[in-house]
Amino acid sequence: MSRKRTWLVIFVISILVGFAAQGPIASTFFEWYLKGYCRTCLGSRLTYETLRYENHQWVFEHPVLTTKKRLEEGGYRFQADRATVDASISWVGHSLNLIVHADNPHLDIGKGAEDIKHILEQPKQTFHLFDVHSKFYVPKGTLFIHDFTQDHLVPVPLFFHIDLTCKETREGCVALWFGEEKKGEEGITVTFSTEGDSSQVHLNVEHVDCCSLQQALKGVGPGYEAWDIAKGTLEGKLTVSIPKNGVSETAGEFLIKDLAVKHKTVECEVGIPEAVLHLKPDAHFSLNGVVVHQGKQRKWTMEGQGIFVQEGLSNWSMDMNIADLYQVEERVREKGELSSNDTRFHFSGSLKTLDGVFQKSVFRGAVAGLKGEVEFNGRSESPFIAFHFHGKADDLLKTLPDCACKSLEKQFLGHELNITAHADKINQGLGFKGKVQIESPHAREEVLFGFTLEKGSCMLKDGWFTAEKLPLSKYLSPVLFINNQMQLEGLGEFVGYFDTQKVVVNYDAKDLVLKNSDFAIEIKSLSEEGTSSINALAASYTFDFDQKVSVNILPIRNATYFEKNTGLLFTEINAALKMRDAVADFENLTAFCNGLYFSGTANIDWSMPGEGVFEVDLRAHEMHGKISQLQHLLSHINKTLIFLQIPIEGNMLLNKEGGHLHFAFRKDGYDLDSHIQGAMADGIISEPHANLSLQELSMNFDYQHQGNRLDFTDIQGTLLVGKPHHVEEYVVTGDKVRFIDYTRNEVEFDVWVGDKKRDILRVAGKTRLENNEAGQPFINFLFNPALSHFGNVHPSVFQLAFKDWSQLELFRLRFES
Repeated sequence: MSRKRTWLVIFVISILVGFAAQGPIASTFFEWYLKGYCRTCLGSRLTYETLRYENHQWVFEHPVLTTKKRLEEGGYRFQADRATVDASISWVGHSLNLIVHADNPHLDIGKGAEDIKHILEQPKQTFHLFDVHSKFYVPKGTLFIHDFTQDHLVPVPLFFHIDLTCKETREGCVALWFGEEKKGEEGITVTFSTEGDSSQVHLNVEHVDCCSLQQALKGVGPGYEAWDIAKGTLEGKLTVSIPKNGVSETAGEFLIKDLAVKHKTVECEVGIPEAVLHLKPDAHFSLNGVVVHQGKQRKWTMEGQGIFVQEGLSNWSMDMNIADLYQVEERVREKGELSSNDTRFHFSGSLKTLDGVFQKSVFRGAVAGLKGEVEFNGRSESPFIAFHFHGKADDLLKTLPDCACKSLEKQFLGHELNITAHADKINQGLGFKGKVQIESPHAREEVLFGFTLEKGSCMLKDGWFTAEKLPLSKYLSPVLFINNQMQLEGLGEFVGYFDTQKVVVNYDAKDLVLKNSDFAIEIKSLSEEGTSSINALAASYTFDFDQKVSVNILPIRNATYFEKNTGLLFTEINAALKMRDAVADFENLTAFCNGLYFSGTANIDWSMPGEGVFEVDLRAHEMHGKISQLQHLLSHINKTLIFLQIPIEGNMLLNKEGGHLHFAFRKDGYDLDSHIQGAMADGIISEPHANLSLQELSMNFDYQHQGNRLDFTDIQGTLLVGKPHHVEEYVVTGDKVRFIDYTRNEVEFDVWVGDKKRDILRVAGKTRLENNEAGQPFINFLFNPALSHFGNVHPSVFQLAFKDWSQLELFRLRFES
């Protein structure tokens, strides 16, 4: 006899002796065998406080079964106050028969019930030469199905009763119910039986609350977490006959009442007041209810008939409709009849299956005015789903929200749509790919797209689309500016991604123009020159469906900005633009305006109600150029500024406080608030006819538009007097020349002229706007007699007046002898 056969005989004899033995040997052997069975067949570890043999039964105190996997990983945990096991061996059938009775058990099932499903899928359990047949009896236990898709979610307890025999087939019953005292009143009972060569499963549902059922079973089917059942009851009966050789037959009837289901992500609610589903050959079924989406109610119906054919082929004919409820009611009130235009969704066709596999089945109908067909085919050589729709874009746009419809319908009026796509089975669910063709008398555009419908939840994910050379005025401007605040022009290339939470569009544009009645921005290209168009989609647009917020980010290179109300033209603009709904922020902005260089930020806000109402805010951290260029810029804002009439030139730059301009535009004009602080250097003021010039002029300036103030401080310069080659040089110094209110020509001044040794001349005082005898206004100088002097002499009379700053009205100067 070979060594292998010798060890096999010894092993079999050991098993037989172990089962036949009594006392400690039997206890030890049974403990070893049962733990091995639990580990191998049930995938769990058996522990307990004590084990004893009494009254021909093995008694376990506080037994616990735990899997290697944690509950979060799909494991399970079983514990009971006490369990008894009656074991017997059938030597003829090589089987071990176990009768298990558990008192007050608690069963925790982990995420997806992976380990429990694995056990139930095993048709037969064999361990060490014996087929293990079990009979379970649980008077009452508690079941918790854990859902780890939501934080801190306490599972809903299910109470259960088991009286089940598991051999090659199952016989007995399993009952589940909610509430400790509701057994027999409401719940689910599954009964297993065998008649001849046929097995039967009977399902009986009594007044089950659909909301509680969903909460309890979320851990088993986590793919359905996007749907919430608010209310509803389910009751009915189902019988499935499973012959040993042949086709299974199903018969039964279910009644659904007051069902309300909500999809959390797309904000869609489905209501079914009452529906009856008959499940038997040639049975008719009818469902109807209400769908609420974006505040609109839509009535839907589904009717059909199932026809079972030989050799496993089944044929279900169906007719489905969804209509706008408010439109239906309105048409009935007005005309007393319905029209096909009232139906937003209608399909008719037959769904064929062979041994559970979809055969070629076609449904024809319409979706939102687009007519077409959907083909199902479960054979591997064909796409699982293929569809084609065509029709007018106008009909499709009518199904969109009113705000989006109004902005898009002008662009797509009279356009033809052709949509073709197919779907194949993938690991995550169904993967769709297709294209949309938009045709008009003058152009034909194409958009490629794809997405995935997730298993179970039917959640849309991993969506994408691409398109080239699409006019921005048609495809992007109506989306960005629903209320037509602006117009966007140019040609764009798009690569987008979407799901049920948001849509993200990356794009590039050529010859882009962003304009309205008040300003215009022109950009030659968003991408840098020489960059491949495939890798140059520098701009992006994001819309969050939950928060209803849009964000548009695009780089601006060498753009121009023309402000139509003031006539200001900004050139060579470079910035990072971020648009959040109706607000645009320009960061890292650099630009030129009338020769002046700007660096800073800008903000445009057109969220205020009213046509032509918006605000522009400019903040310059750096600005430098010529004084004449600054005068030219300010002349577009206020042509009456005294500063504009001074014949001055020099270099200017901003100090650390910078400059700020804020425009509040309205339909009939605008309001301005500005504050600019800076310094001038190398300035020149000359009057050739008087042989005077002021050179090497430097000063600080502070301009506040809101207070009508313009201050010049820390004035330094050199005054040249005389003809060429006979020039006398004097130092000019001033504490201030302050325009308190330049609109009223009110000025405070203190300036003096001297040589290197002493002050030769000092004038200090203020001006005031007065009227002469004829009632004409003039600017009157009021000199401070204590501070004003010529040499060492203070004038006794010093009068000076101007009609304006260029025409002398009065001059008197007298000294006491």
